[in-house]
Amino acid sequence: MTPPMSPVANASKLITCSFTDDGRAQNLIKALKEEKGIFTANMYQCRGFGAMDKPGRLRRLPQPHSVRVLTVVVPEERADELFSYIWTTAEMDRPDGGLIYQTPLNGATLFTLPDEADEERREEIRRDSETERRGTERGSAPGRNRPA
Repeated sequence: MTPPMSPVANASKLITCSFTDDGRAQNLIKALKEEKGIFTANMYQCRGFGAMDKPGRLRRLPQPHSVRVLTVVVPEERADELFSYIWTTAEMDRPDGGLIYQTPLNGATLFTLPDEADEERREEIRRDSETERRGTERGSAPGRNRPA
């Protein structure tokens, strides 16, 4: 018997960007989520240098600086639209704007949380706030029961 297959999204593309660590990656992730509904972004920090960086002392490699690498898995049918959006939003057309490219993926595993997980979290927050409110009503507000 063949084990059941996990849900896999249709053919996808991987868009990879790298740019200086100046906050653009964080802003881009937020914009992708809010404006395009894209939640499949991953960001990490590393050290590197660009082709236009001046050589170091004695013609050695330039001094590396902080770089952010951003990867985004997108549906194949939206890849060109999102590639252009990232290019424009991250202002990659300016000098030292960064590097961007996309590669095909045969598929990507779809990871989702069950609806119950969100409901459980809301219930936990509600219970915590009720407990905190009852504690305050009984006189355990911060600073109230301190010894003189």
